Amino acid sequence: MTEIVYNDQVTLSAPTGGVIKSIKVAVVVEPPGTGIMVYGTLESGNIGYIEIRQSGTHELPFVEPVIQVKYLTGMLKYSISTLGFRKA
Repeated sequence: MTEIVYNDQVTLSAPTGGVIKSIKVAVVVEPPGTGIMVYGTLESGNIGYIEIRQSGTHELPFVEPVIQVKYLTGMLKYSISTLGFRKA
């Protein structure tokens, strides 16, 4: 099995300890048409991911605020900020 190599680790502004269901974020990717893969802890305890290819608001299905980011081909820069979260 191949190990995934992440480019960044980011801690979002949300509680830890599994007290949330999801995290709402604003993401900007440049240039348009590129993107990022965001990995995090799912409610099951497994690691899941979401592919983000457009700037905008996204709901991450993660229960912990620490996420891993992998750049997709052509991505030059990105920003991600927390807008809110849903409690479990």
